[in-house]
Amino acid sequence: MERSFIEYGGHRLAVYTGGKDEGPACVFIHGGPGGRSPLDFGDLLSERFRTVMYDQYGGGDSDPYNGEDDLDAEYYMAEARDVIPRLVSVDYVIIGYSWGAVPAVAYASSCRDPHFKGLILLSPFLSGPLWTRDQLDILRGISPEMAEDMARYVREGYVGDEAMEILAELFENVLFTEEENRKRARGFAHVPYGKVCLKLWGKNDGIPIGPLKDLDMTGVLRNISVPVLVIFGDRDQVTEETASYYCNNLRYPKYAEIVNAGHYSIREKPLDFINEMSKFINNC
Repeated sequence: MERSFIEYGGHRLAVYTGGKDEGPACVFIHGGPGGRSPLDFGDLLSERFRTVMYDQYGGGDSDPYNGEDDLDAEYYMAEARDVIPRLVSVDYVIIGYSWGAVPAVAYASSCRDPHFKGLILLSPFLSGPLWTRDQLDILRGISPEMAEDMARYVREGYVGDEAMEILAELFENVLFTEEENRKRARGFAHVPYGKVCLKLWGKNDGIPIGPLKDLDMTGVLRNISVPVLVIFGDRDQVTEETASYYCNNLRYPKYAEIVNAGHYSIREKPLDFINEMSKFINNC
């Protein structure tokens, strides 16, 4: 994919483009917060569709967060509303992955652009309370004691070694499914957190203890006037119960569950996700 830059809010944002000129474009909003565009996934998607990705402020190759800006979820919602119309001038579908579902839904719920044809919520984070419930339910299936301890740590805002070890156990079970990657996932609990993640999510990267713990976008789902595909893995951090709840709040929902896939399985099983997404995009 080719990289260029645009400006928003006085900051330079990295933009990546590739793929065909004909047909609908796919605008991909990455996870995080503070993450980066998954360019390998973008390369595969570009084999079928015109693909556009951008690194949000503070992530990837975009300008780093300076630690002083008044940064919150609303900032990234406004960023999406400004940036996306500048990236596409043809029919397009938006893909919001994990945290990226927040700016994607904010855009979709207020957009009346006739070129906007559909929305894909890929392993979406849309509600801090529901996300917390899901993680504790998953932990409860591993160990009721660990779930009880983590619930207490979340209430107390504790992020010490004991909490991080429980987080490592959670990550091993929900991020990947291939054995070598599952073991590697444990280490993610101990990776230093970036400034954006610390600002919005808090140091407990498995369960939000910062401002995002109270965020809930489900109330605006009914305002989305285009078809929406909710897609997730059967071993995802997003549970089937929550994915179904999101669909029940949408006007034109579609639903796909990828077998033997975790939250990071767009890296392990990218074609499984792209095949499901392609069927949806081609019918928008």
